[in-house]
Amino acid sequence: MNKKKMSKKRLGVWKAWLVALSFCCGVGGVEVPPALGTETTTSVPEVVHSLDDKAHAFEKNGQYEAAISVWDDLIHRFGALQNPTIQQRVAVALYNKAVALYTLNHHEASISVCGDIIHRFATSKNPMLRQAVASALNNENTILSQISGSVQNVAGSTGNGQLVNSQTQNLPRYEGSVGTW
Repeated sequence: MNKKKMSKKRLGVWKAWLVALSFCCGVGGVEVPPALGTETTTSVPEVVHSLDDKAHAFEKNGQYEAAISVWDDLIHRFGALQNPTIQQRVAVALYNKAVALYTLNHHEASISVCGDIIHRFATSKNPMLRQAVASALNNENTILSQISGSVQNVAGSTGNGQLVNSQTQNLPRYEGSVGTW
């Protein structure tokens, strides 16, 4: 490996370390300063977007455990930030994690994650977060109905025994440039 490649690799590691340091110290919405000799920065939304894309790639390949692990990382690193765009991404990550757990027949864990969505975002005035709460309530009800074998549904449930999928029911999938849906 030549010195130039080795130097870029070290700068990348240093930059990743700075990003991790900024998040573990509770600093949100900051940009990581550019590494020496580069002109790019890594913003929080870009990191969130990258993690979400990675999780969706695992999910598309049927690697649900790996996708769940990446969503857990995203939730852990960014879940406490108050930025509305980041909160939406955390809600979607939680939601997708619940659906992946359901797909793996981990119904109780899926219900728990739905409960986490409800607990975190039930009082939000953000329409996207309210939609995530409504979908989580529906999915929680659907799973409980399937587990108990009953046909009872709470208000707002689709009642068809199917989970609401974020791709078909307007829970956002991050698209385009940072900060847009």
